[in-house]
Amino acid sequence: MKQKENELDAKSMALGTQAQQNAKTQQQQMERAEKQDELQKTLENQQLDLERREKQLKDTIIETEQRVKELEKRVTDADARDKKLDKLEAKLKEFQAKLDNTEQHLTQREKVLEEQRES
Repeated sequence: MKQKENELDAKSMALGTQAQQNAKTQQQQMERAEKQDELQKTLENQQLDLERREKQLKDTIIETEQRVKELEKRVTDADARDKKLDKLEAKLKEFQAKLDNTEQHLTQREKVLEEQRES
């Protein structure tokens, strides 16, 4: 009887130890699951952040490309205005030269007419 009690006590202790082991393993599994959930949430948040940053970068690229096109157009327009201005300046110089020649011619003519009156 004593031997049966000892065997039962040994079995009971073994079962208790096994139960403790099972509880410890279950606790570790729960902790791992919680940690895995936290890591998954962190990963999802990082993914959302990356997607937001990517969209911001794409928007910035589009805005920059539009500004470059606008600046290129402004440069093209400015170049065209410069060419027109150069042509107008050339015409103005040509006209000024004709005007100067005409003035000289008139001045010489006035002198000739004055000399003829005096004589």
